[in-house]
Amino acid sequence: MSEDSQFDIPEYIKKRFEGDELKAVQEEQARLRSRYGYDANRIRTMSRVQRDFEHNEREVLLASEMLGVLLKESPLPEAEITFQRRRLSEALWRTGKLEEALIAAADKAQFDKVLAIKAAVESDDLEVCNCEDAKHKGLNITRYATKTHIFSPKHGKIMPMKQCSICGHLNCCGNIPARPKDSILRQGVVR
Repeated sequence: MSEDSQFDIPEYIKKRFEGDELKAVQEEQARLRSRYGYDANRIRTMSRVQRDFEHNEREVLLASEMLGVLLKESPLPEAEITFQRRRLSEALWRTGKLEEALIAAADKAQFDKVLAIKAAVESDDLEVCNCEDAKHKGLNITRYATKTHIFSPKHGKIMPMKQCSICGHLNCCGNIPARPKDSILRQGVVR
């Protein structure tokens, strides 16, 4: 087996193809790996967030390429162009290219979503909404949860996008500050 053995062609496929056909399949696999920058050893050591980020960078390239192809067709396939614009816009905001994502937005709803994400990235890290934490059996349950991870140009790294489960307030920061009076740790419940 070769050094990247997971890309070796299984025996049952080798039996279906012979000679030049098998070589063509192997060349196509090598072309796709080089085109999309897939390195198995590097991917194995990456975190899920890093893999998602690289996937979104590839999505930007693929969606841009597809839009270019679709715009050359006549008549223009509007539904497919809208789909590719949505795909491109989402990949752009996930990789931190917020201005470009606003331009690529396919409709008003997506434009508003990207605008809210841009405001969350640019907002102060300590900014929180005024919603109260939920209570369950005397414990305060935080209202913020990580919705997704995006590259933050403000922070210069991949950061979690936190969202309030009550009002939907977004903030792109490491940790949402706890209110001292509501903190579980300060109540002595958790040690």
